Amino acid sequence: MADEHSGNDTSSSGSPVGDQQPEKIRKAASEAVSEASNLVRDGKEKAKSAAADAALTVTDISKKFLDRQLGTGATTVGHLANSIRVAADSLQRESPVLGGVIRGLANTVDSYADDLKDQTVEQLVHSASDFTRRQPALVFGLAALVGFFTFRTVKNTSAVEVRRRSPSEGTMADFEARREDQ
Repeated sequence: MADEHSGNDTSSSGSPVGDQQPEKIRKAASEAVSEASNLVRDGKEKAKSAAADAALTVTDISKKFLDRQLGTGATTVGHLANSIRVAADSLQRESPVLGGVIRGLANTVDSYADDLKDQTVEQLVHSASDFTRRQPALVFGLAALVGFFTFRTVKNTSAVEVRRRSPSEGTMADFEARREDQ
């Protein structure tokens, strides 16, 4: 009984029990950490693969959608070319020179529509970037014109909105101006 209380218990193999248990626990913990690390690594690789697959799928779907929209746009431009031809036919009777110019414009627009039908969005973007590299001044000038017309449109729209206000909503100067107009 003195052995039971002395803390010198021995296992059947004769080694102290207290020495084997922490070693087994450390080994099991090490194996568990290693296994968890492997699982995390595998999960990380699977997540990356799934994300890459999802991105490719979304990209492919987006490209197909944009290509269909480009085809629809090309068809619409073709309809515009036909409308321009009808206008050219009408003008041909009154002014043959102007009718010829308008017909040439219709042919050019129709040619662009045919070119658009045969291109993908990637090809169109590549063509646009090539054109921008070759003609940066022209692209900048067109962007400036678009900006100018957009600014003027917004400014005129807001001016029309102010004129539509009732006298109670406007300023006293607006009220006086309306009264003078009547």
